Amino acid sequence: MREKISIMKKLGLGLLGLFLLVVGFYFIWIQFPTIQNPSRLKEMERSARDRFEALQLEAQDPQRNGYLTKTFLPFWGRVGMERQKDSPIEKTVEAWKQYGTPAKGELVDHSALNSDGKYRAALKAFEEISPELVRAVRKPVFAAPDKTLNFNSLVMNFINVRSAAQALVALAEARAAQGRPHEAAELTVAVMELGHTLQSHTSLLGDMVGVAIQTIGFDAYVGLIGPDSKLSAAQWEVLAGRLTSAVPAQDATAEALASELMAFRNSIELIREGAPTLEVDPSQLDGFVRIPGVLGREERIYCNLLVATDEDLRLDGVVRLPSYVVSPDTKDYLAGRVGVLAMLLIPNFERANDQLAFSRAKIVGGALAAGILAYRGEKGRLPKSLEEVRAAGIPVPQAQVLKAVEVVYSVSGPKATISVPFRGNNLGSPTSGNFAYGPREWFSIENDTITFQL
Repeated sequence: MREKISIMKKLGLGLLGLFLLVVGFYFIWIQFPTIQNPSRLKEMERSARDRFEALQLEAQDPQRNGYLTKTFLPFWGRVGMERQKDSPIEKTVEAWKQYGTPAKGELVDHSALNSDGKYRAALKAFEEISPELVRAVRKPVFAAPDKTLNFNSLVMNFINVRSAAQALVALAEARAAQGRPHEAAELTVAVMELGHTLQSHTSLLGDMVGVAIQTIGFDAYVGLIGPDSKLSAAQWEVLAGRLTSAVPAQDATAEALASELMAFRNSIELIREGAPTLEVDPSQLDGFVRIPGVLGREERIYCNLLVATDEDLRLDGVVRLPSYVVSPDTKDYLAGRVGVLAMLLIPNFERANDQLAFSRAKIVGGALAAGILAYRGEKGRLPKSLEEVRAAGIPVPQAQVLKAVEVVYSVSGPKATISVPFRGNNLGSPTSGNFAYGPREWFSIENDTITFQL
């Protein structure tokens, strides 16, 4: 009997020792990885917080924030707050939007539709609200007022913001068909300006919606307008300045990275306080994040990945996700190179960065084309260089922007060519989003290069 008790004691002590070993190993393992670059992490959080606070300060002002325009707030407002489904303004926008090429997905013949009573009624109703809509989308801010940025933050109805852009383009098409190219051009540029304003550098989602809306406006711009459009030199010059102001910022992706980092860390604090958060089914994570030490480890992994991506981006402007993020294995999870939350919540920054660069290249090219046409209209000849355009006082992108996007300008006799390369690896089909306007003599996209012929 004593021998049996002795064996049981030894077994119990052995199991206890094994348990303590496992617990000890776990508590050592849970401390890793540590934050790899704390100073850069702190700087990213500071810059994101400063941008968000500056934006929100302006977002409170209806005179500066187009989102707060009372007429349209029920249309593009936040669900559960300002949004009113099937409001009169929504019916007006949706009724007219369907007559535009972006919504229809194929070229719309507005001249042929002019005999259609429903078309004329929809056009008339939209024309009544369009001046106020244009003023709203051209304001310097377009943001939903909020106190903090986290993954629980309600966002505006981006689908309806996109619908408003499509409706404005439909009106631009109608104006072009009526022989009013300057009005058509102004409407398409207003859409691109809205896309730029949405790129407020406080969320990647806003940036990507902004890119999509800029694509809607840009496609219509190059599809409806051209060097042969009857625009004066002064009108081309104004368009050049507005397009220049709508060019996506060179550091847009880096700023979006910092904002995503801030939103994540704010959301982690909410979890620690017991509030449900994160854009995933809580049942998938509730037990997982309650395991002692796991939440802190996941937070450090996420921070390390975003800081490393930021450092890589700042080297040459390109995001290259490492293989352990693209296709992680068990060893990557155990070593702390990736984490469960990181894989669930980190967006595809590689593709997003290329989308922003593509939009930047298109709008830089469009701004330069407008500036050159303004110069030709004023001087009676093509400029020999882009510096001549700037020297003439015509607003076009600055030299550092042109260098960053590697613009090539050349003149051959009575023709000028603007070429802007772009990275097409993560863009799928290397075209604008819905280019239903058909081939245009003055604009083309081939071999990862955007070309304007003037």
